[in-house]
Amino acid sequence: MGTTAKLTCLTLIAVLITTVEISAQSQGLDLKLDRDMVFLGDQDQFGQLTCRAKGNSVKLESFTVMWVNVTGETSDLVRVTSTKPSNRVSHSGILGNGTLENNSGYIFLDRLDADICDSSYFLCEAVFTKSSGESERAIATAWPRQPQTDRSDDAASNNSQHLAALEKRLENISEAFQMFNRSYMELMQTRQKEKLEQAQIMARLKNLEANMSVFNKSQSCDPCSNITRAVENLERRLKHLEKSNMTSEPPQVGTCVRGMNETVQLDYVITTDKTLGREILCDAQTDGGGWIVFQKRFNGSVNFTRGWDEYRDGFGALTGEFWLGNEAVHRLTNMADVYELRVEFTDIFDGQDYFAHYQTFKLGNESDNYRLLLGAVTSLVDESTGDSGLFYSNGSFFSTIDRDNDDSVLTCTDYNPGGWWYKSCFRSRLNDIYTDQGIGFGWYYTTITKWYSLIRTEMKMRPLKSN
Repeated sequence: MGTTAKLTCLTLIAVLITTVEISAQSQGLDLKLDRDMVFLGDQDQFGQLTCRAKGNSVKLESFTVMWVNVTGETSDLVRVTSTKPSNRVSHSGILGNGTLENNSGYIFLDRLDADICDSSYFLCEAVFTKSSGESERAIATAWPRQPQTDRSDDAASNNSQHLAALEKRLENISEAFQMFNRSYMELMQTRQKEKLEQAQIMARLKNLEANMSVFNKSQSCDPCSNITRAVENLERRLKHLEKSNMTSEPPQVGTCVRGMNETVQLDYVITTDKTLGREILCDAQTDGGGWIVFQKRFNGSVNFTRGWDEYRDGFGALTGEFWLGNEAVHRLTNMADVYELRVEFTDIFDGQDYFAHYQTFKLGNESDNYRLLLGAVTSLVDESTGDSGLFYSNGSFFSTIDRDNDDSVLTCTDYNPGGWWYKSCFRSRLNDIYTDQGIGFGWYYTTITKWYSLIRTEMKMRPLKSN
């Protein structure tokens, strides 16, 4: 074979690939993403992707390379975290590895299909913690190459300038999105500044909508379709964040019972459960209401990477994201009443809401590792084969990062650190790490071989209706 010639995108910026480098020195972080094409002879060629990050005055928490394909769907290629500092990928011909150690991250992807490498949009994201304890992220991007055409030099120059303007607008939109997310979490933590911070969020949303309006009216060009789809994903996430936002505490009512939707107008209320002797969040509207919510996620503001004791006792706040606690769920589901279970989630890519309904639901006690016991399932997506979604975990024990009770030869919490009823590690995991892409591949249906990435999840239970 002939000599290998390596051509970098930076040296062919006019005809191949545009590589954007972000250097966040002011944030105490260096972040760089490079994309290369490797030619082996006349015909054989493939792409390579390299991302590097170094925390100077900040602590790196996670480091991810993501891919936006031609349909606009975004997926993680390689992800490393402080709790899982190394990772490898071998999928669809792509080889890669990543490490995160000594406050530095390195991800290398090899053997990328040349056409995919040329036409796709790649992101490299670093999540870091500042000395103040505040969590932030930085993103480096690699854009699709501009196709070669027979147009004049002036026309090509104009289109290049137009594409650069679109890239800048998308960067501004991403920054506006990050500002919104940070302000939202501050709003949940500091209720005294509620009205002022909510006004700031709405102002940023209006600014984002204005930027989007300008973007949508811009002259189209061949490389812009992937950018448009990526922006649509950002818009969809913002809408769900706004929909899930509780700007004040739900009111107190007497009891959480089926049929309360006839007298209660709000979606959620807080009541005190007599059995538990503590406050609970009650869904007052869905299918007649009366659902006790025991898991709720919608923006990633609460860390679900917790140990056994915290999952036993519960964590979070009823007005935001939370886990009620395995012991509380065990006590309620082992009373005289038989409980039913409803699991709801929203997929980030199609924006649709889905649910699975289980006719009976019960948790064992702590000595039984809070074993999951489910009855027959009905759902908007078929789960009847028993090897999909949560039903696949029926009869499984609960596992956490400090207590491995799964049935897999792997330790599932090494890959998915959120507590869950793992049988194998990947059929469902609603408590896994929440990123800008929600809970990636959080629910799987075998019958249609489809994964769902979840931007919103909610688990709730209520006593079965008596005959």
